[in-house]
Amino acid sequence: MSARVLVVASIALALPVGGAVAEPALLWPEAVQEGRTASEAVISRAGSESCLQGKLTNAMLKVSDSCDATGRTDPACVLADDFLMGPLGDLPELDQVSKRFLKLTATP
Repeated sequence: MSARVLVVASIALALPVGGAVAEPALLWPEAVQEGRTASEAVISRAGSESCLQGKLTNAMLKVSDSCDATGRTDPACVLADDFLMGPLGDLPELDQVSKRFLKLTATP
């Protein structure tokens, strides 16, 4: 068996059956709750800076995905999109985004 055939066979066996499947967007209340949980973790410093950057980034991605899936364009959606499109911030910048997100998503 040639090396090329062996490589192609190995790649074919490693591919998932049916192709890759994207996770569906979270419902708005679930996405907001994840954003609020990550924002609270940032403010309380529940982790290293890089961990908090990752938590907030992942949460804002879920918020943004939920906004896109439902056609929402409210200020929390804009904040999530702006956060994701900008450079990864340091802790003071994460604090600002977190406080703003908590304020925008507070229930009266």
